[in-house]
Amino acid sequence: MRKAMLVVGMMSVLGGCEHGAAPDTPLKQEGVPTVSPLASAVAEGARRASASRDPESANGLTKRMLGAKAFTVEDFGAAPEGDAEAVIRNLEAQARAGSGAASYAIHLKLFQCSNLLKPSGTSSSIEGSQWEECKDLSPERLVQEVDWLRLAASQGHLGAQIRFASDAELVLGGISGMFKDPDAVKEYKRQAMEYLNAAAERGSVDALSRIADAHLYGLKVERDPVASYAYYMAMQTVDPHSAVPLNMRYLQKELTANQLEDANKRSKEIYNECCRN
Repeated sequence: MRKAMLVVGMMSVLGGCEHGAAPDTPLKQEGVPTVSPLASAVAEGARRASASRDPESANGLTKRMLGAKAFTVEDFGAAPEGDAEAVIRNLEAQARAGSGAASYAIHLKLFQCSNLLKPSGTSSSIEGSQWEECKDLSPERLVQEVDWLRLAASQGHLGAQIRFASDAELVLGGISGMFKDPDAVKEYKRQAMEYLNAAAERGSVDALSRIADAHLYGLKVERDPVASYAYYMAMQTVDPHSAVPLNMRYLQKELTANQLEDANKRSKEIYNECCRN
């Protein structure tokens, strides 16, 4: 019951609010890099990402092409192996110099360690070798996982952008964080949709799917069943197996004949923008 209440609460917070700019709030503990060096890398990362003709491949993601432009990512990567502190030290300079791949790898390692070191973890659920890699990380390091995710997303890393847009609980600090700062929720939603729209324009079907879901459920944007159906139709044009038939059947029952016609027109516009060469 409590879990259900948390889910309902999260959807009520995320649903149907106006958007704003995403926060880049630093962690300001002693001995820990503040947001200033992280923020200083954002502009450079964004510049490099925009200059790259194929940022996904440059960031080491494995793509499956679905046409001349459209693609889906088959492998977003995994946390690097090895001692966590050593991994971070080896990647930090590259990350601050503008490498979205390095920033995302640091995030993944910290995310892995945060899950392994949670007090609720049990010996049966923790891989011993991974725990050994993480056990010496300081609490100050662990709480930087969202900072590195933000940096990687700003540097154009698709995996980071998708994760940022898909995990509001992580980015905003859980349901308590969402209720604590409504302005941060609005800012998060704008930034999440900006990342998804930019990724969709590059041809990402993964981003199209999340935009369709956002319009269907009213998360990050006002609920718009016509727009949702249009995005699902665009996905279906790219790849008949990529859309969600159950969601499309639900929307078909909800929409009028005129709305379905409008959705069909909009789907062609979406497809032309995202997926045609």
